[in-house]
This record gives sequence, structure tokens and C-alpha cells, in this order.
Amino acid sequence: MDPRELKTAAEQLSLTDEEKQAMIDACAGRKRKPPYRTIAAIAAALLLVTALAAAPGIFFRAGSAKKAADTMEAEYALSDEEVKAENANGAVREDAAQSAASAASPAEATKMTDGNGGGVIRPQKYRARYYTLYAPFVQLVGREACREWWETIDSSSSATSMVMLQFVRHFNITREQFDKANLETARIIRDKLDGRPCMRPMDYANQETDEIYNADIIYTFDEDIINAYYLGPDYPYLFDFEFDEAVAAGTYTSQTEVWVDVDEMEAEILAKYGSLD
Repeated sequence: MDPRELKTAAEQLSLTDEEKQAMIDACAGRKRKPPYRTIAAIAAALLLVTALAAAPGIFFRAGSAKKAADTMEAEYALSDEEVKAENANGAVREDAAQSAASAASPAEATKMTDGNGGGVIRPQKYRARYYTLYAPFVQLVGREACREWWETIDSSSSATSMVMLQFVRHFNITREQFDKANLETARIIRDKLDGRPCMRPMDYANQETDEIYNADIIYTFDEDIINAYYLGPDYPYLFDFEFDEAVAAGTYTSQTEVWVDVDEMEAEILAKYGSLD
């Protein structure tokens, strides 16, 4: 059964949001996963550990998009006890719930608003890229050196300095090194994760997984500019399928302004530096 149909059916039952999602996941044959916008410290740590363990040039150990997705799901899966602990600490966003009134308007029912009972996404203050590193950047300095440095920084949800900015400063990463690692990040998103690389996502929360770093912003070295740029927006949707359905229905137009063409990015870097390596 299509997970979207399961979601609609689950909303009609007298269950808690957590029970509804568990039923959907079980029927769809999926593992339990925490919402994407979970505790920044956990997300950052998992991403770094995965990146440090990755084979050269690959964010995940898996050699295919499907295996990469399976690996990501396994890395992010939490036990019931961990999920309950996060809920107790107010760390997990409230799931969207359709009200009886909004159920009659499917296009509107997927939006997270107080009017349809969905509340708001519990945001980290900044987008995911503020707290994380991708493997190509780890490979610039080596896994051991990166591990030692990681233990000295604040990558939690209370962090006030972007992890990447700290990384660039600590290891004296040149703009050329940065641009080439960022290109490899874009390739990973496109080729390994089947995503569409972008900058400054504005449409749905999980779109943050497709964001690459903005070198022009980071290399200002101005924390006020960087922090303002990476503030998490109020997304109108949670998931890509909700966004796709709204676009197809003509009820929403993408607000994301910068889509990254990897081939064009390669051409620009080749022209600027004379090589891609």
C-alpha cells in the first residue's frame, strides 16, 4: 500500500501521532526513523562518524543509491526508548495531523499550520549544513586529524559558530580545496543519494539533505552573515512527496532560488583552477 494512502487512513484513527506513524511504517515495511530535524548533536555526530568511515569519494559505504539510502536509514534509526527520551526532552518535532476540515482539501492538508492542527516544525536554529561535514572535506585533512578536532568543538544545537567555518579556520582550508570538495559533495547528493543539489532550501524540511555549502558566504568569515544565511526557514511542507503533489496540483511553486547544476559547477571550477582534482 502506498505510504501516502496509509498516512491518510491513519489520520482517521484515534491514535497518538507516534502510534499513527508507527502503523504507517510497519504497514509500509519501513524501519522507524526519527524526524529529519532531530537533535543537532545526534545528527552532526552521526554524519561525521559516517563521513569518517566512508570510502574515498563516497559519503556512504554503499556503492549504489539504494544501498546509500538503506545505510542512511540504518544510521538514523532509533530505538523506542531513544524516541521516547527525545520526546521527553522536547527534541522531536510534532508530527503533522490533518484536521477534519482540512481533510476535504488535500493540497492544504499537507501544510504545517496551526489552522489544520499541524502546529509548527520544531526547528534547529540553523539548517543541517550548519552542524555537519561531508566526507570530501574530511578527506582533505584525514580522518584521525578530523576526529581529534571534532572532539574540541561545539556541534550541538546550542552551537553559535558554524562547524564548517570552524573547520576552515582550524585547518586553513583554501578556497580551491573548499570548492573542489564542495563539488564532490554535489556529486554525492546527485549520484549516490538521488537528490537535486541546491543552496538555501525553502520548500520542505527534508530538502536540507540536498543542500551544498555556500562558499561565498562561508569565506566572508563574518559570523553574523553566516548565521543569518543558515537560519532554518519555516518550511510549508515536511516531505518531498507533499511538495511534489502540491506543485503538480498547481497549489505551490518552489521558493528555493538556487538549484545547482553539477556539470556547470564542474565547468566553472575547471575554468577557475585548471583541474578538478
